[in-house]
Amino acid sequence: MKKLLLMFAAAGFAALTSCGGNEPVPEPPITLIGGRTNQNGWGDQTTGTGQVSFETTASWTSSITEVGATRDTAPGVPATWVTITPSSGAAGSHSVTIVLEDNFTGSDRTATITINCDGGKITITITQKATLANGDPHVDVPPVTDVALETYAVTVAVGETVKIPVIVSLEDADINSVRMGRSASNDVILAYYDYYLRSLVVTGLGVGEGEVYAILGDETSPHCIVTVVEPDTYSDDPNADPDGVMIGGVVWANRNVRAKGQFVETPEDYGGFFSFVEAQTVCPEGWRTPTAGEFHSLIASGSTGTTLNDVKGCRFGRGDATIFIPVGGLYYLGGELQSHEYEVRLWTATSTGPSAAFALEADSRGGRTNVLPYSYASIVRDANRLSVRCVR
Repeated sequence: MKKLLLMFAAAGFAALTSCGGNEPVPEPPITLIGGRTNQNGWGDQTTGTGQVSFETTASWTSSITEVGATRDTAPGVPATWVTITPSSGAAGSHSVTIVLEDNFTGSDRTATITINCDGGKITITITQKATLANGDPHVDVPPVTDVALETYAVTVAVGETVKIPVIVSLEDADINSVRMGRSASNDVILAYYDYYLRSLVVTGLGVGEGEVYAILGDETSPHCIVTVVEPDTYSDDPNADPDGVMIGGVVWANRNVRAKGQFVETPEDYGGFFSFVEAQTVCPEGWRTPTAGEFHSLIASGSTGTTLNDVKGCRFGRGDATIFIPVGGLYYLGGELQSHEYEVRLWTATSTGPSAAFALEADSRGGRTNVLPYSYASIVRDANRLSVRCVR
């Protein structure tokens, strides 16, 4: 009897251990199969660095939020520059692709993609740089057409006139067939196309904003935004800012840049020479490189060849609100200093494409003063080196 009881006890223990070992482990609602959950992209990339694959036991959804703040975003809000395809689905195996928009904000940006399924989740972090793979800033270039303008933003004061050169790329095109188009009320700007100047000529009539563009056949150039300001925004007090003068709605520094973050000591010193890429970051804190449109406005305020302490240069502005810019020339294609006896050459912040950008060219002898495209990348990287004058 005692032996029989021991057998029953052993059998019961075996049964208990056997039942406990066969209990199924709950399957997680979502399981990562493949792909990187931390991804990076350059400013011009339109996809992440690879698909992310996962399995779900039920239907799933996704959400995307900003991690940090940039010029166009704030942390915690939905991110509009990144999406995933697909963004939701039923139970089963899935692969999603991360889709990005070009980053023209000037800052790196990061978003968190969260894939949710029945209480489980996968988190993917995507960071998109503000630069290209070669280190150049990613600039929003207007679409290429057979007719274009030399600049796409300009500021004029009421009563002032500025010319916006028209560029036609068709070899057999008749430049005289160009017409002017505009989107502005008649009391803001007066504009027309001048056949001899090959430019749109715009005069400010009243405070406001409008757009002008060139038309050639069926082609239309990107629009140029024209901002008209009151004449008194051109300060008559040269001491209103110890480092600059208000001209055309912006404060122009009264000296060139010597090195990154530093102005030269005196207005007649032309300072350092920089590549286009370097020129975008050399201005001291609170200052920036002017756009091509702002240089056009500076030219419209008036310019003349002159000297300061026996140094040749050009004086821009009117009345007491003027700045002196010394001649300095440029280092052309990585070679020797050129045009330094008579000409002012300054970079703008406006790129015309992957290898050229606009620069101010002014002749202290009273010759041509204009904003023209210059190459900044050729066989020799960042070939041309020019001086920089900042605004804020």
